[in-house]
Amino acid sequence: MFTGLIEVMGRVTKTNPFSIDFPENGLTIREGDSISVNGVCLTALRPTSTSCQFDVSAETARVTTLAQLEVGSPINLEAAMQAGSRLGGHIVQGHVDARGEVANIESGDGFHRLVIRCPDSLSPYLVPKGSITVDGVSLRVNSVFGSSIDLMIIPHTFEKTVIKFYTAGQNVNLEVDILGKYIVKYLENYENNARLRTR
Repeated sequence: MFTGLIEVMGRVTKTNPFSIDFPENGLTIREGDSISVNGVCLTALRPTSTSCQFDVSAETARVTTLAQLEVGSPINLEAAMQAGSRLGGHIVQGHVDARGEVANIESGDGFHRLVIRCPDSLSPYLVPKGSITVDGVSLRVNSVFGSSIDLMIIPHTFEKTVIKFYTAGQNVNLEVDILGKYIVKYLENYENNARLRTR
C-alpha cells in the first residue's frame, strides 16, 4: 500500500529486464519490497543503494504504460508505506485501473493545470474534489467533464515528479480511489438484490 506522495524520481536503465536507478539515499530497498514505479506496484529484485530490477508480467505491460518507457525515461518512485506512518496522500494500491491521456497542460502563476482524458469505464469513480492517482502521484480532482478530469498541480509536485515532463497526447497510469470502487460495487449489488426481491 502506498500514499501517492513520491519520494524520489529515478530513470529507466534497461527495459529487459526492467531496471531502474535513482539517487544515492533516495530509497532504501530490500529484496522483495513493494515499490511503486509510476504508480505500478512492483516487487524489488537485486536492489542496491542506487538501482533495482523488476519482473513485469505481460498483463502489467498491457494495462500500464511501463512497456512504453524507454532507457532514460524519468519515473516516479515510492516505497510501500509502513504501519504507523503518516497517510499524507490517500490510500493507493499500485494496481493501475487504466491508461489515460494527457489532453493539455498549461502553466500560470507557478501552478499548472493538467487535463487528462480517462476511459469511459472510470467515469463512475471520477468525483470533483475526490482523489485519483496519476503515475503514482496522489492528486485531487478539481472538476469532471465527461470522461475528462481537470487537476491543479502545485509547484512542489510539478518539480518533484515526472509531471514536469508531460506533453499532450502521452499516456499516464490511472488508479481511482479504492473506497469509491467499493461504494459503487456495493450499490450495484444492493440494486441487483433489490430487483431480485421484487420479482
